[in-house]
Formats: sequence, structure tokens, C-alpha cells
Amino acid sequence: MKKIIISILLVLGAAALPIIGQKITQAELDSKIDELKTYGLEVKNPSIDSSYLNTSNHYEFALKDSEKFLNYLSQMSGDKLPSYTKSLLDGTVVGADIKYSNIAFASDMEIEIYPLALPKQTAADLKKNDANLFKFIDGLLDDKALLYHINYNLGSKDFDGYVKDIDKSYTDASAKSVNFKISGLTYIGNGSLFKPQMLKSNLDEITISVTDKDEKVSFILKKLKVNTDFKTLTTYSSQVNLESMKVDVEGISQFHTSLDNLNFNLAADTQGNKAFFDTKTSVKEFTMSSKDGDIVLKKFNYEVNLKDIDKDSFEELRVLVSKIDTMNEIKLQKEIQTTLAKLFSKGLVLDLKDLSIDEIEIYNNKKSKGFSLKSNIVLKADKDFEKKLKTFPAKLANNLSIDTVFKISKSMFELVNKEAPISEMASKFAKEEGDKLVFEIKFIDSKLTVNGKKI
Repeated sequence: MKKIIISILLVLGAAALPIIGQKITQAELDSKIDELKTYGLEVKNPSIDSSYLNTSNHYEFALKDSEKFLNYLSQMSGDKLPSYTKSLLDGTVVGADIKYSNIAFASDMEIEIYPLALPKQTAADLKKNDANLFKFIDGLLDDKALLYHINYNLGSKDFDGYVKDIDKSYTDASAKSVNFKISGLTYIGNGSLFKPQMLKSNLDEITISVTDKDEKVSFILKKLKVNTDFKTLTTYSSQVNLESMKVDVEGISQFHTSLDNLNFNLAADTQGNKAFFDTKTSVKEFTMSSKDGDIVLKKFNYEVNLKDIDKDSFEELRVLVSKIDTMNEIKLQKEIQTTLAKLFSKGLVLDLKDLSIDEIEIYNNKKSKGFSLKSNIVLKADKDFEKKLKTFPAKLANNLSIDTVFKISKSMFELVNKEAPISEMASKFAKEEGDKLVFEIKFIDSKLTVNGKKI
């Protein structure tokens, strides 16, 4: 008898799991919705459809208090948003469909987010100036053409998803047509959906083309990857890789430009006593063609870091810059100048590790090797920096030291010299190194030298 009772209890307990799970998950969801309300959002037309194993929720979010919501967005981004953001958001309605399993954490929560209504001012302007375009966009919203799909795990806070592919065309009254296509936009991440700690996204292609009777303009972007890790608002790392981008203009005007294999890295660290920033950019090839000829640059590289920056002064400056749209211009300018002087008085180091182009061709001239530039700039700490800046700025030269090495191919030097003759002056200081001219420039103790020769 005891075994039978235990078995019955176990069965009843298992049967109750979906009911309990639904209560737990819905309570968590309701808590998040209530939190959004405190940020100025209003929930309209909520509905719940719950079966034994699954639950579906529908919400429509409208902006009720724009000031509260903009303050919330500013806190999330760490910067004050531009004043025009209010008009861009006012009247916007966003729909959200949320589905989850009633067995807690058995599967990811599925979320679909899509705009339902344009901002009031935008809608009014469109209705007045181009009723057909308003009708077209309104139809896109009705069809949920702009849709974000998210799979979110409440336990681990991992998420992934996609943006619905778009392939739409519009032709206006003057027969000008616009085609917009976006495909293969996916992402994965971890953390809050509003403030993720890690986010990786991939995009297959964006194509935009505009055609009228005289001209066609097209923009094509392929294979974009963006990876970002956030520790704090000011400590992060981000990597961007773009396979190709093209802009073509056909018709009365003829213009073509393309970029291949762009890599961009940005890192910031403000967790120690001193702040550090590093950026790297490389491009395999850049081409620009017009009726005047072609410009081709190959293997462009740029890397620079800024280090030993006083963290407190930098944070003061960051906050001030975020107030550009809201603070009196004269007062803000004065405070920025004071904060910059404070930051410079603590000293800093700017290290240009690489600025180079491997090969260059301009307007169908003969190809030539390029150039490279490296520079280390040190500004020494000086508690009297602001005083010297106001009374005798020239004294600050003693705080500055510069060590630069500039190398330029002889073929490129000749090319530049045709446009801006400088060979006579440069030859006095140049040092030959194979097929390159080298200039080692130093500024130390207010003395400038080029390849050891004083200037």
C-alpha cells in the first residue's frame, strides 16, 4: 500500500510540474514587464493563452513617459542621448510575442519583437508629403516585415536569434524605384537582452539600390561579423570583420568604389588607476574609380593606443561630452577645457604603432610601394599644466617628447613630389634604406632633429 501511495504522489507531482513551472516563469515575466513600466513604457492589449504544456503571451508596448524612457536608455548606453531621440520615439508602438514551456527551464523562451506603429511625427509627415510611401511602410508593419526573433534561456541567460530576411521594393509617383534586401542576420549572446555582456552577430548581405530614369545607385555589403564583450560601460573589446563593400553609380555620373577585407578592433580598459584604449584597422584593398581615373590602395594598416590616462579625469570628460545636447554651450565648453587641462596635467602616452600602405596607384600612374609611419608621443605629468597653458604655453613644450620614424618608397616620393615639390628640402635630411627614404624625427627637451640633424 505504501508503494502505491508513493507512486501516486510521484505521478501527481510530475503532473503538477507544468502548472508550477508556468506560475514561476509567468511571475518572472510579469516582474520584467512591471520593471519596463517604471521606465516609462505602457503595456496595451496584453493577452495570455496557456495550455497544459505551453504558454503564449502577447504585449504591445507604447511610450507613455518619454523622459523616463530616454533616461533609462542613457543609463544603459552610458551617454546622454540626442534631444531629437524623443521625437523619433514618441508614438512608437512595439509588439512582442513570448512563448515558453510550462516545464521550467526545459527549453528556451521564444521572443518575437516587431514595430507596430511609426513615431507620431514621422507618420504625420509621411501622410502629408507622401501618402503612398506611408501606405507602403504601414503595410510592412502589418506584415511584421521588421521582426527580431530571440531564443532566451532564463537560467544561463544565453540567447540567440535572427532578424527576419527582408526583400522589398517600392516605386514612387515619379517612377523612382528603391529595393532593399537584408539576409542572414543572426546573433548569439549572454546577459540581459537590454544590456548583454557578450554579443556576436553575423550578416550575410545588405543590398540597397535606387533607380530612376537617368541613374542607378547601388550599395552592397557582404559577410559582416561583429563580436563584442562588455565588462563595464567603459571596459570592453570589439572586433569587426567585413568581407566586402561596394558602391556603384551608373548613368550620367560614373563612380565606383569598393573595399575588401576590413578588420577593425577596439578595446578599452578603465578598471585600473589608469585608462587604456587601443584600436587597430586593416584593409586588404580599397578602390575608387571615376572619369578621372582610378585610385587603388593595398594593405592599409593602422594601429594606435592611448595609455596612462588618468581615469577620473577621463570619466569627467566622458560625462561632459554626453551633455553636448542638453547643457549651455559656453558653460560646457569652459568645463571641457578645464577637464582637458586636468587630464593632460596627469600625463599620457600616445603610441602610433603603425600607419602604413603597402602599395598605391593614383589615376592610372605606375604602381608604387607605399609608406609607413610609427610614432611615440609622451606628455609628462605637470601639476602646473593649466597655469602654464594660460600664462606661457611655450613652456609646455618641455613636457612633450616625440619619437617618429617615417619611411616612404622612392617611387611614392617621386609621385608625391610631382604634386607638391619637396625633394630639395627633404633631401637634406633623408636617409636611404634600400628603395626607401627614412626620416627619424625626434622632439626632446624642446629640440627638433631629423636623422640626427638639428632644425
